[in-house]
Amino acid sequence: MGSCAVAEPLVPLRTATEEDLAVAIPPELEAQILRYYHVEKWRVGTIARQLGVHHGTVARVLSQAGLPALGQPARPSKIDPYLPFVRQSSRPSSAFERRGAR
Repeated sequence: MGSCAVAEPLVPLRTATEEDLAVAIPPELEAQILRYYHVEKWRVGTIARQLGVHHGTVARVLSQAGLPALGQPARPSKIDPYLPFVRQSSRPSSAFERRGAR
């Protein structure tokens, strides 16, 4: 009826190390990314689109070059103006401590 194929043993996939990922990008591409970022002042997405690479690749090259991780700055919370009051109110008062000691 059908052929009986012998199943080959599964070989576990090796996860890529940081060294493997660094080798995957040609040095010329790294140089272009760094030049566009530093000299031309291009954003990560613009560089990625121009060079035809993923934005994560551009971010990784920049982080390997010693730049801090890219991301949006944390915006202030709506509760920030009230935090001092909340913190003060959450501390037990001396009257509360005396009542609880009985």
